Amino acid sequence: MSTSPQQAPSPAATVAENSLPVVASSLDLPLTTTPSNGPARRHRERLAWLILLSSFTTFLILVIGVPWATRRYLSTAMASQQGDLTVIRGIVLVGGKGGQPAGITDQARVGEGQVVQTDTESRALLTLFDGSTVQVYPNTILSVTTLREPRFAHWGLSQRPDEMTLEVVTGTVKVGVALSAAGRTPPLFQVLSPHMQARLLEGSYFVDVGAVSTNLHAYTNDALVSDLDGAGSVTLHRAQRTEIPLNGTPGPPLPIEVNLIANGDFSAPLNGSWRVIVDQGGDGPSVDPDWEILNAGDRQALHFFRRGSEFAPGRGNHANIRAVQTLNRNLPDPYTSLKLRAEIRISEQSLSGGGYLDTEYPLILRLVYKDAGGGEFVWWRGFYIQNDGGNPTRNGELLRRDVWVPVELELRDINPRPFQIVRLEVMASGWDFESQASDIRLIVR
Repeated sequence: MSTSPQQAPSPAATVAENSLPVVASSLDLPLTTTPSNGPARRHRERLAWLILLSSFTTFLILVIGVPWATRRYLSTAMASQQGDLTVIRGIVLVGGKGGQPAGITDQARVGEGQVVQTDTESRALLTLFDGSTVQVYPNTILSVTTLREPRFAHWGLSQRPDEMTLEVVTGTVKVGVALSAAGRTPPLFQVLSPHMQARLLEGSYFVDVGAVSTNLHAYTNDALVSDLDGAGSVTLHRAQRTEIPLNGTPGPPLPIEVNLIANGDFSAPLNGSWRVIVDQGGDGPSVDPDWEILNAGDRQALHFFRRGSEFAPGRGNHANIRAVQTLNRNLPDPYTSLKLRAEIRISEQSLSGGGYLDTEYPLILRLVYKDAGGGEFVWWRGFYIQNDGGNPTRNGELLRRDVWVPVELELRDINPRPFQIVRLEVMASGWDFESQASDIRLIVR
């Protein structure tokens, strides 16, 4: 059996055979992920997610944030307002705290940061943008701190209250807080002074600021009053008042009844409260009247006396002596009562009745005041214990000799009606006399 010899493969076949794996390997290269391509792909994926989330966040901001911000702006935006100042009498100064004030005799617009100042003869009415009013009395400095209204309240887009803050540096104002419009939040109305801060509701209030204290009267509604630090506070209800001393806290609520006279019981030295003046008149010099603070047993009393003035029987030399207390106090508006009270005792009187002209009494109570127009007037009442000579006593009242008599005089309805109390005088006048006065009060309610 013969075996055919094996033929060696041809070079071409060898090349073809060896090249097949190479072709197959080259075809597999695109299907294989190399290590260098992994980070780039992950970076592209993160970038895509970041863009997607950013877009979604922007969408939420536009859909939710813009309406919310718009609504918040509409409900909280405030606009500065002004008030109308009308001069009632005299010249009123209006200006900024750092600028030169201008004298106003008719009307002016007043805004935030401006100061209204009256002198002894001037008076003004400030009407705020919401209809609230401020009557500015004489000798007053009023600073307008805040006058703001919600910008979109008229369209019902804000329930924020109007904001009004006034500072009474010194003097007297009457504040009328207006009722808020239907559907509106009641206003935030504040009054400041060097001694206190007060939140006022709709109603009428009287604020009197002196050097050492502030008095606040609530006529028709409540007021929350505190010291400047807020350490102490008191709530006033209708027909109540409080006094806030310098560097102190508000006193307890009291009825609206104020005694304008200081040291009327003469329990303290007269210096700083009363000033004594002697006048010999125009009929020639003679013995001067004298005075002292006398312990009258159950009280201290102002004692006037004069002896030796008669140069012949039934003939004497005129003189008077008076104790004067200067007040310059504005009365509340309105007030329902103005009573002058005193305890009086007359022991001696040589000139009969009220003298020849009905002007000379052994004791006289004399009130000097101004009316609403600024005119100055004098009201007085005399007291006597004898009228043997039949002199006129049209303005006098007969008392029992040497007896303490309580006197109460209602001055509310005298004509013209008092608006400002200038001073009170306790006087003795005539020839020889001896009289006493104690527990003097001028009570306004």
